Amino acid sequence: MPVNEQYLDELASDRQDVYRKLHQQIRSNRELRYGEHEIPIPEAYQSSTQAVRSPIVADILFRVVATLTTDDPIATVPPYSQTDKAKRNASLRERWTMAAIGRMMREGQRDTFRMGIDAAAADSVGVWKLVDRKDVWKGFPRRRDEEEPDSYMQRFDKFVKSAPFPFIWTDLDPLTYFALPDTYGGTSEVLELTKRPALPTMKAFGVRKARGQAGFAKRRPGEALSDDNDYAGKMFDCQEHWDGPTVTYRLDKEIVDQRTVNYPRPPYFELGGHMTSSRELHRKYQSVIQPFAHLIPTLDSVLTMTSNWVYLSAYPFLKMIDPTGQITIGPGDPTKVTDIKPGDILQNVEFLAAPSVSQGIKDIVNLLNMMIDRSGLAAVMYGQGNSSSSGYMVSQLMTAAQLVYAPIVKNARMALEQMIVLMWQLIERRMKRKVFVWGKGTAPGMGDWLGLGPDDIDEYYALDVQLKPLLPLDEIQQ
Repeated sequence: MPVNEQYLDELASDRQDVYRKLHQQIRSNRELRYGEHEIPIPEAYQSSTQAVRSPIVADILFRVVATLTTDDPIATVPPYSQTDKAKRNASLRERWTMAAIGRMMREGQRDTFRMGIDAAAADSVGVWKLVDRKDVWKGFPRRRDEEEPDSYMQRFDKFVKSAPFPFIWTDLDPLTYFALPDTYGGTSEVLELTKRPALPTMKAFGVRKARGQAGFAKRRPGEALSDDNDYAGKMFDCQEHWDGPTVTYRLDKEIVDQRTVNYPRPPYFELGGHMTSSRELHRKYQSVIQPFAHLIPTLDSVLTMTSNWVYLSAYPFLKMIDPTGQITIGPGDPTKVTDIKPGDILQNVEFLAAPSVSQGIKDIVNLLNMMIDRSGLAAVMYGQGNSSSSGYMVSQLMTAAQLVYAPIVKNARMALEQMIVLMWQLIERRMKRKVFVWGKGTAPGMGDWLGLGPDDIDEYYALDVQLKPLLPLDEIQQ
């Protein structure tokens, strides 16, 4: 059932309240990752102290994401029976699906698979989105007078093969995603809240806004988007609401488009990082760095203190003491300058030495690093296995490393499987004809045009997606 503006306001208010703590957690994790968190430095030392931020968080996330995305996902379709026809159908669907995933990423010029995994590991939850775009088939060739059906279909297939792929796969910023769960643990509705540039967005939705105009008006061909220059560079608040059967678009609190799309579900797919049994979102979803995130600011503060001590030791102040014992030049009088020539012997001048670093500071640095190592990555993820280690020892190290990425792998597999099933269902429900993609042919090393249509799918959606993380010590184990 189509929604109205009042419902969208109520839904946005409710979901933003539910997601608030999770989004705060995501922003905090991003500050740690990009070294934007604050390190408290006393005001008197701010001019001479360089804040030190360790690269631990960025390095761990880089290694985890690289490990999980070195190889592309592999889709396997079990034959619906043991007949040769069923086996050929399963093979076609496997090859078509893998080729479709690759083409969507190439046309989108973005490694969507990696970006979803990156968000799951770093932000605690990633979101993929897949929609069709039948409009890319507009302008298809018309059947000529007295043209044979087979001849026309050949021309039509040629047109479809050369057109852009009719599906878009993208990743979302988790901060823009708000889901409403159903009673069975799935997702009944999704609200996507974004900011979009005004002029391109009005063009995309076929609307315009004149100076002083309260709302949007339909834009006629050739008509200006606006007669108000203030819209250049302006951003619109955009709401995109999906419930499966319908999609609604709202710009600046006004619904500008509402369509019946006949999707079996909202086209969004969550992949959590580490997940707990909690029903509170900020506790349910946990990033790879969550176990030690609270230790990083403390470590950076102690490192900053140590760095400041090194600075004061390397560039010490001079102090000159007169016969009465008063300091006449040094930190107390930074504006006074005394020229000192090499070789001169100075009396009553000495360095103002920084106090020695206590063993306690060194101990706390070691303790913090040890706790981060324990709760972060196993040594195997750094390739630190001994070349003389036994196969059993390396296997144990790899098992320990799997504790870090195994939950992300499982969640990504489920999300990819759901996404592929939706793509197949959209071919049946909306494309209603073969969709072509260039992929792996039946002959070894040869490519071919692969066409998948409603008859090939025939409401059979069984598949299994596998991800194969590559660990630094895989070769040692072998």
